[in-house]
Amino acid sequence: MKKVNYLLRRFSDTEWSGPAWYRITKQTESGFPLEVKLEHFVPIDLGDSSSTEQDGEELGKLLPGVYKKHPKLGKCFLGLIHSHHKMGAFFSGTDEEAINQESSKDGLFFSTVVASEKEKYVSAVGYKDQFGFSQ
Repeated sequence: MKKVNYLLRRFSDTEWSGPAWYRITKQTESGFPLEVKLEHFVPIDLGDSSSTEQDGEELGKLLPGVYKKHPKLGKCFLGLIHSHHKMGAFFSGTDEEAINQESSKDGLFFSTVVASEKEKYVSAVGYKDQFGFSQ
């Protein structure tokens, strides 16, 4: 939270975003997820007052170094984090579209939105069901 709060104060009117790694604690018997924890994130884009974008090529260059420095992240799910600064944390239509687009049949896709005012954070998870539909 210190890192999130620092970025929200430092860039109080500007959206930022980056890849985020989420660890799941599962129930031993059923494998049902009990807890999801944001383990690490790297802010890689400083957008403008209403948007931020991530470059896939830049992300591809970043990942090997992150996994080398933090090998435990290899067992985490890769997702997103971004800010809505003073607008409050919520999922816009663009955010929901990104979750649906990034969801896969092979795992879960997590997304977190943070803000300095109003609602402070929201998180969501997406996946594709057995028919290939995003959930």
